[in-house]
Amino acid sequence: MNLKKKISVKGILVMLVTAMLFACDPQTKPETPETPETPETPETPETPGTPETPGTPAETVPVEDVDVKPKQPDVLTPLLLSIGESKIFTATVTPENATNKKVVWSFVIPEGEPADSDVCELKDNGDGTCTVTGKKEGFISLKVASAADSTKCIIVRIEVKVVPVTGIKWTNDASGPLKLRIIGGGSYIANVMVLPENATNKKLTYSVGTEGIIEVTPGESSFVLKGKSQGLTTFTVTTEDGGFSVTRDVNVVIK
Repeated sequence: MNLKKKISVKGILVMLVTAMLFACDPQTKPETPETPETPETPETPETPGTPETPGTPAETVPVEDVDVKPKQPDVLTPLLLSIGESKIFTATVTPENATNKKVVWSFVIPEGEPADSDVCELKDNGDGTCTVTGKKEGFISLKVASAADSTKCIIVRIEVKVVPVTGIKWTNDASGPLKLRIIGGGSYIANVMVLPENATNKKLTYSVGTEGIIEVTPGESSFVLKGKSQGLTTFTVTTEDGGFSVTRDVNVVIK
């Protein structure tokens, strides 16, 4: 009887110790619920910046004057242009820092003045210059005006006419006879100038005294002379207008 009591007491003690061990095991403890995160405070929106003040527009600098070159020799004398001749006119706008420096070129016929719109041809070069070419005899006036203010302008009166030839000359050394050598393709370039420089008709012809000694290749105002055989001859250049001429002796030597 006493033995059974001892066993019962011992069993109870074992059960109590086991219960205490389970109570102390952290793995057997119920999990403590997590504390919910505090919601983030929304960001304060940035204060919009002050809008930029638009820049002050640049000040407009008006055109004060327009000039041109070349001009008439004087108020009463028109600028002379021969038929077929071209001149470049250049406009100058002042002040130099004017906002709009563009110009407009045109032909005008002043009231009461004899003029013909077909006497010249006008080409605007787009860079403040224009090219005027004489087409037939007559008068015309060239006007250049500011594109910003048409009241700022200048007019050049032009006369187109036939300018006759008054002479011709060699432009390179013309002293003594020319000496050409056949070996090595010996050649010489003879250059001439028709006078005056603005003559209307500058056409030229040439002739050789003795054929077969030189070969001539003509150009507008120059001639290439090449020796073909030994001998002496002459080379002559003549203007179509007026018949003015210049002559050179040519000596071809074979070496």
